[in-house]
Formats: sequence, structure tokens, C-alpha cells
Amino acid sequence: MRGLVLFFAVASIAVACGGATASDCPAQAQLGRGVACTSPGLTCPYTVTIPGCNGASSTSASSCDCRSGLWNCPEVGPPKCPTDGGGACVDGTTQPAGDGCNTCTCMNGQWGCTLMDCIDAGPPPSSDPGQITCAGAPCSVPAHYCCDDATADGGTEKCVPASTSACGGLRRACDEAADCGGGQVCCIPPNAAPFVAYNAQCAVTCKNDPLSYQLCKTDQECENGLTCVTQVCHGKEIRSCGPLPANRCQ
Repeated sequence: MRGLVLFFAVASIAVACGGATASDCPAQAQLGRGVACTSPGLTCPYTVTIPGCNGASSTSASSCDCRSGLWNCPEVGPPKCPTDGGGACVDGTTQPAGDGCNTCTCMNGQWGCTLMDCIDAGPPPSSDPGQITCAGAPCSVPAHYCCDDATADGGTEKCVPASTSACGGLRRACDEAADCGGGQVCCIPPNAAPFVAYNAQCAVTCKNDPLSYQLCKTDQECENGLTCVTQVCHGKEIRSCGPLPANRCQ
């Protein structure tokens, strides 16, 4: 008997509050933020549509509440998508950002681009076979190489004879394919360090190792149809075929 009395008491409260139940919920098409409602306190299931940068969308289960005569429903507006490299993409793929030095990578179906400062260097330097720049001056190769010794003289560069073995720092013997003979190209050799070690040497190819990068003066010498771009990497102005990874230049 006591349970019956309690049931009627609860029912009376429901009626006093409007008596609305889930069965009174309108169809999804009639729900939305700011749409008029007539059942205060009623909560109804609602499917949120989440737009994506590549034209696709996803959904998430949620609910709407009737408050002050209006439905309060969660809404997700258009995402802030990167303009560089837009469009649909496959996770893990990369492409140039279009500014000559940054790279876009696809993550979760959306493009994200690095924001590294690019150099407005004007016209690219002309090809000068057999010569590199060392400490701001010409250095003839292969008779010499540029020794960038970080442990001596505060990291000064010195043009030294090719026979010099006492260089405890980085060694650069080329900066373009024209400095190399026999159809070779100029490469920054692979290095497992978390940064680009700006060594440079002639090699048959640079494309067999993802941690090796080709140096250049012209687009024509670049392997795989890449473009010769200029950027700053650890304080050094470098021209390479395609941008160097931003995470290894910071």
C-alpha cells in the first residue's frame, strides 16, 4: 500500500512539471539549437554531426534539453582547416606547403603544416661548379673542403686542404651536383641525430635513405622531380631539394 501511495506521489510531480517523457521527443530533424520547444525539462537524444577538413564528417551521440522555450543542442561548427595543402589526404603522407620551405603532413584525415620562417632570398644563386662558400668566401673543391669546427674558435668555418684530417666538426665538400664528377650528386649524409648535421659530400644518390638530403643550386639537378628551396637550419642558410624536416632544423 505504501508503494502505491509513493507511485501516485511521483506521478503527481511529473504531471505538475508538464508530464513530458522521452516518448514526447520530436524527430531529429525538428531538433536544433534555438528551435522552439514546448516541454520544459525534457531531454531528448540528439546526434551531433562533426564536419572535417577534407569534406567528410563524423557523428557523436548527445542530447538536447528544452530550456526557456528553446532547444539547447550541442552544435559543432566548421573546423579551422589549414589552407596549405588542403583537400582530402591519406594519413602519413606529406607534401610541400607551397611557400618553398614548410611541409604539410596528413594526420587523422587532415593536413597540418609546419610554420617555419622562410627566407625571401630573391633569385636563387647561380651554379658555380668547383666552388662552395665557406666563412662567406669562395672555397675551391675538391682540392679543399669547408671545416665547420664547433669545438674551435666558437664554431668558425675554415677552408682547408682536402688532405687536412684535423677537422673535429662538420665537413662540406660540395653544395650542388656540379661540384661532383661522374654523374654524382651532393648529399647531406644520413645521421641519426635529432637535428640535421650539415656535412656535405658527393654520392651516387641521396634518395636511398630518408635521413639523407640533396643539396642543390638548380631544380634540374634534384632527384625525384623535387624543387630546390632555401631555408635556415640551425643558423645555416641551406639550399636543398625539397624542404628539410622542420623538426630537425629547430
